[in-house]
Amino acid sequence: MRLLNRYVAMQVAGSTLVVLSILVGLDALSAVIDEFQSLKANYTASKALLYVAASLPGRVVELSPVAVLIGVLVALGQPPQLRRTRQLLPGPMMMMMRMPPP
Repeated sequence: MRLLNRYVAMQVAGSTLVVLSILVGLDALSAVIDEFQSLKANYTASKALLYVAASLPGRVVELSPVAVLIGVLVALGQPPQLRRTRQLLPGPMMMMMRMPPP
């Protein structure tokens, strides 16, 4: 059972990290575009990029709950792969699969 728990945890963690990186990347791209629209003589592109880079940790914290939710849904929404290897099947279904045909 610990092996199954570890496998599911790794699937969820991997999916969550992928979703979080996509969400943060899209949010940072949106912020860069928004900052580039407000460039002036004393506010250069390098300062705008530095501002967006400095605000990334806050964006990660802000988007983490949504990323965890989507990551769990993505990880647990892959039952064909898990059913094929018989790693994530309910007990009664496993019993039916092992029963000899009548």
